Amino acid sequence: MSARHWHRALVLCAPVVVMTVAHAADAPTVGTLTKNNGLRESGHFIVKTPDILRIEKSPPVTPDPQQAMAYYDRVMALDSADPQLRAEAMRRAAYLRIELADDGSGKIDAPKLREAVTIYQRLLQAQAHDPANDLALYQLARAQQLLGDDTQAIARLQELGQQYPQSALAGDASFRAAELLYVRHRYAEAEPLYRQVLAMGTDTPYYAPAQYKLGWSLYQQDRHADAAAVFVALLDADLPPGSVSDDAQQAIATVPRSKAEFAGDALRVSGLAFAAMGGGPAMNRYFAEHGEPRFAPLLYRSLGTALLDKRRYTDAAQVYTAYVDRHPDDRIDPRFQQYAIEALAAGGFDEPLLDAKRQYAQRYAPGAPYWHGQAPPQVVIAHLRDDLEDLGETQQARAQQLPVGDVQRAPAFLAAADWYRQRLALDPPDAPSADIAMHYADALFDGGQTESAAQAYEQVAYGPTNPRAAEAAYAAVQAYQRQAHEVDAARRPEVLKRSVASSLHLAQQFPAHPRRTAVLTRAAEDLYESHDDAQAIVVAQRVLDERAAPPSDAQRCELLGVVANAQFARHDYAAAEQAYTALLHALPAGAEQRDGTGENLAVAVYRQGEAARDAGKLRSAAEAFARVGTLVPDAKIRVQADYDAAAALMALKDWPSAERSLESFRARYPQHTLAADADKKLAYAYEQDRKPSFAADVYARIARRDSESAAVRSEAAWKSATFYDDAQMSRAAVSAYQYAIGGEVRTDFSHDLQARRRLADLERDTLGDEAAYRQWLASIVATDAGAGTHRTSQSQQMAAQAELEIGRLDADAARRTTLTMPLKRSLPQRKQAMQAAIDSLMRAAQSDDADITTAAAYEIGNVYRDFSRALLDSQRPQNLQGTALEQYQILLEEQADPFDQKAIDAYSANLNRVQQGIWNEWTSRSATALTALAPARYGKNEMHDDRYDALQ
Repeated sequence: MSARHWHRALVLCAPVVVMTVAHAADAPTVGTLTKNNGLRESGHFIVKTPDILRIEKSPPVTPDPQQAMAYYDRVMALDSADPQLRAEAMRRAAYLRIELADDGSGKIDAPKLREAVTIYQRLLQAQAHDPANDLALYQLARAQQLLGDDTQAIARLQELGQQYPQSALAGDASFRAAELLYVRHRYAEAEPLYRQVLAMGTDTPYYAPAQYKLGWSLYQQDRHADAAAVFVALLDADLPPGSVSDDAQQAIATVPRSKAEFAGDALRVSGLAFAAMGGGPAMNRYFAEHGEPRFAPLLYRSLGTALLDKRRYTDAAQVYTAYVDRHPDDRIDPRFQQYAIEALAAGGFDEPLLDAKRQYAQRYAPGAPYWHGQAPPQVVIAHLRDDLEDLGETQQARAQQLPVGDVQRAPAFLAAADWYRQRLALDPPDAPSADIAMHYADALFDGGQTESAAQAYEQVAYGPTNPRAAEAAYAAVQAYQRQAHEVDAARRPEVLKRSVASSLHLAQQFPAHPRRTAVLTRAAEDLYESHDDAQAIVVAQRVLDERAAPPSDAQRCELLGVVANAQFARHDYAAAEQAYTALLHALPAGAEQRDGTGENLAVAVYRQGEAARDAGKLRSAAEAFARVGTLVPDAKIRVQADYDAAAALMALKDWPSAERSLESFRARYPQHTLAADADKKLAYAYEQDRKPSFAADVYARIARRDSESAAVRSEAAWKSATFYDDAQMSRAAVSAYQYAIGGEVRTDFSHDLQARRRLADLERDTLGDEAAYRQWLASIVATDAGAGTHRTSQSQQMAAQAELEIGRLDADAARRTTLTMPLKRSLPQRKQAMQAAIDSLMRAAQSDDADITTAAAYEIGNVYRDFSRALLDSQRPQNLQGTALEQYQILLEEQADPFDQKAIDAYSANLNRVQQGIWNEWTSRSATALTALAPARYGKNEMHDDRYDALQ
């Protein structure tokens, strides 16, 4: 080395560090290098190297800087000095000023620095092409930075790198310029300077820090993909060859100590870049385009860990699952899926966590395509157990929160059941998880798969030893019970049979089961429903006879009910009666079941009555029917029983007993539909028992009942009247006859006329009401006249008879009308009455009935004869005496004689009927009357009744 270059190196060694690739215990670290972006805390430019560089200082000297500086100043002042010497003096004078200005005390001597800047500027101007200007530019930049003029410092450093690319300081200058630009956030300008350093090759001591800071500058420009490429390349260089652990700490531990911190930070920042690009999916896209490094798992996991540290749980999980998506057959896939699950669990994201567990369960389950026929390792099986259990429990809990009736509820439970099923498949066949097996069965049950649930419960109950076996046994019975309510009627017996079998199995396998009695009780009921009455009685009686664990009072009642109902179903009504009676005694007062039991007891007794009746044992039947009301007074069937008891007595013709039974029935059930029939039977019983008044009362009720048919009411009304008549209850008979024809009931025409006839007779003979008598006679005539085509010879005869009797009434009325003075007033009245009688009698005489016709003719004769006598017996004027009175008498005789003649004519006409073979009371009386009226003509030919016996 020449003296000049040595001196130059010696001078450089004092202020400037020489960087070599080595390690020192007190070397600066990456952290100190990047701290404050290359500035002292005071803000001045500093030169520090990363821990891959060793700082070597020149041997210590004991200089006198002031003296040296004065010396160099004098040399610079010599005009005669050699230019090269002056230039060297300028370099040294400027350098010493910088050293003195920045003596490490923390105080900067700005005037000295400005002097140094001026000297360097003069030097560079004077020696523009001096090869040693690289050092001058380097120190000038240092001074300018110390003065706070970073812009000029950057310019000088860039100038150094551009003009002296082969200088040993070129890499240092470019790196320092880039750092100053980076500090000023001029990342785009710093980037090419870092690249210049990298272009110098790995031999430059600044290669690693420049590569590291290049990545950062790209990252700061949001060129995350480019930044990632730089950091990935850095890691590829620093990490050992071959496979690398996905654990960051383990991976960095394999890096040489001098590179470990750079590698660790590169790993961290690469993750930041990928995160900024979009996380896991972005990594997948990036590696698909640029190729994937051998340590890709490390990158994915490192980013995931970093995101977890920032509590970005879902992003972390997305990174892990992205790795799985890109490497579907990778051997570490399950581990990364588990990382995703753990990340989501840490964040408390329930739904994404469940999705991740679903993916794990579906992708890595035994037999899944991922395994290619191989068995999963135990660590995967362990995770599968946990995940499937969580999936099942969560799904089941969510299903339970859905309202009953929600269409999604059942599918939700079945989804839970499927997870449990997969979980159970991971257990050894001889040692299934009791809780999981029960959860599985419960989910099936709640999901509507009742039969499958019952079978699942039975597997728990009667399979390998299980601590929940007894519980499962009871659940199986409950499941079958519910299924019995779900299936259609055709399948219900089959399901009940299974339920009974399961119940009996429980009772046998778990004799101390707390629900054993309840289960057997229900089994007995199901046997009864299934029509296995004999077995139902056996099971029920077995529980009733239990002494060690007797049934509760309520269960005893249920069992007695089964026995009673089963005996009833077997038609053993006497045994059923005993069981129902025992049940009534067992039931507490006020129990709702008492009513139904009483009804059943009543029916059992009633059936005994039916059986006796069918066997022809009517007396026993009547007694059994009557016993229903005695045992169960309020029984619904009592109405029928009481009715049937009366009917049996009627059949026995035990009229008094039947009457009492029917009267009791009528009083107890006045509004019942059978009351009407009971009344009819009662009326018939009274009729047969010769009790007309009682019969009449009942028929009267029947006649007035709107619910009866018109024919029934009409017949009842007629019978009521006739029975009152027979009982000589005249007024009641009159009322009954009047009701019969009053229009409320439709009466037969014949009965109608008969009723009117009887009413007329009763009014005449019993009640003595002539007006009413006459009224009913007139109604007979009017009814017949208005009958139209319904008229009969009988009705006409009755009408004629009525006319006859009306005529007689009119005749009597005429007789009661005496002729008093003045005759001009009484005579017309008498004549009018006479004419009314004659008119009625003439109508009666039109009858085809000989008796009526002859009676009418006879009465006509009487009317005329009576009128003639009335004239003769009339009151005489008081002023007539002697001859005048005689003359008046003669006049009356003359007036009366025509009426006598009319009477004779009427009697004669009647008598002439003898020629027709008619001889009766009225022709006989006519003959007698003629003898009295015309003795000369008829008296000598006296006829005797016996003469005409042959004619009658």
